[in-house]
Amino acid sequence: MTTLKSKATEMIDKARKLYGKQVEVLVKKEEQVKELMSNTIKKIGKVGKDSRFVKLVMPLGVFIRMIKAHFYGSHKLATSTLGLLLLGLVYFVSPSI
Repeated sequence: MTTLKSKATEMIDKARKLYGKQVEVLVKKEEQVKELMSNTIKKIGKVGKDSRFVKLVMPLGVFIRMIKAHFYGSHKLATSTLGLLLLGLVYFVSPSI
């Protein structure tokens, strides 16, 4: 029987395989991170008005604030944490497969 934790780990590993290279590049390029955040904000604007999605997109605003704090130097994130936050944004703005 698969546990919830192992399913979550499996999903994260799958996402890393799909988007890992994009995230590695983004961590090193602040301009691309800004573009990703801008695209995320635009997409939130499109789907965020639908009451069914409000609770789902709320954490993305937190992700963006954390990433901004990291790049502005007010709070440093571990590379793995930054990578996971960026991975979440990349996954959100990417078209459905």
